[in-house]
Amino acid sequence: MRVERLPDTEQQGQRTVVLRTGCSPVKFLRANPDGSVDLADRAHAWEEWTLVRNGNDTYSFLSHHGSWLSARKNGKLAVVESLRAHSTADEQFTLGQS
Repeated sequence: MRVERLPDTEQQGQRTVVLRTGCSPVKFLRANPDGSVDLADRAHAWEEWTLVRNGNDTYSFLSHHGSWLSARKNGKLAVVESLRAHSTADEQFTLGQS
């Protein structure tokens, strides 16, 4: 996945981004209201994430619906509603260069 910043979206240290696949055809990570995530052909509001910097050099992704991107121990992605869950390692990501 690649993180792409959307133009003119930085406010108070937070940026709106889309998470895009690196392969062809290009897909965008989408948060669904039911807590699932999947890939979409185009980037619209549901594919936008607010990039939130944590105090430990990690980032969390807040969805359009107000839920947090979570990497599950089974290797799958989901979104969680709880702010308490937001503080766990499952919702904290390290960004690297591609």
